[in-house]
Amino acid sequence: MFTREKPALGVDLGEEDGFPPGFDFPQTISVSTTSISEHRDGYAEYLEGPFRELASEQLGEEVAKEIDEARWAISVSGSVPDPSDLALFQAVRAFQRFLTRTAAGIAIANDLSLRWQDAGSIALADPPGRLRIDEWIEVLYDDELRGLHTRGMEQFARPDIVVFDQPEHRLERAAQLLRHLAHLEAHGTLYADGASVKVDKVEAPGASPSQATSSTERVTVALQRLDAERCKSLAVRGGTLVVEGWPGGIA
Repeated sequence: MFTREKPALGVDLGEEDGFPPGFDFPQTISVSTTSISEHRDGYAEYLEGPFRELASEQLGEEVAKEIDEARWAISVSGSVPDPSDLALFQAVRAFQRFLTRTAAGIAIANDLSLRWQDAGSIALADPPGRLRIDEWIEVLYDDELRGLHTRGMEQFARPDIVVFDQPEHRLERAAQLLRHLAHLEAHGTLYADGASVKVDKVEAPGASPSQATSSTERVTVALQRLDAERCKSLAVRGGTLVVEGWPGGIA
């Protein structure tokens, strides 16, 4: 997270920022504050180059330009045993809201999902009652491989998911499918290689509205481990799962 001011030593997180009642940050999670001017090389990928260019696309030019005014970078990192809930993510988001209010936060950079977020917009909105998985991951499309895939599921200790060869008119539905599976994963589901799952069916090619499949109809798809070569080409971690059998019916 990039801020204009140096955060205070004392941190007072409460329900006004959405901090989970009774939660304590695990000792394996660390927070560091760094002066950008003194360690600019360490933040080069955020200040220039392809990832920095994403800020203009995702935040808008006006907010993206404000990143150049940042003087401090606050990083949250670490790992925990697979938790029973998502309180840690709610706590991190509450911390980001707190920093925005008290240290003039500008933007949040998530290099695991390749996503920038406007810290001001997050701080101004009421803290959500439930964690929004969409705020932590991205769904990206690779034109060359014709692969639509999630990015950022590593934060939940779960594999990313990809579906290939969808026509343009079906990409939005495919993205909904991936976000649904990502939601299930983030909330604890762990799919093994070859696992099957029931999902909404899609209409047959050329079907008229009267012939369109009801949203209540379901098909079974398989989740297979993606081969290492395509993982590398998509720049996703090994173990990524590929959806087989959608929308073609039973896998």
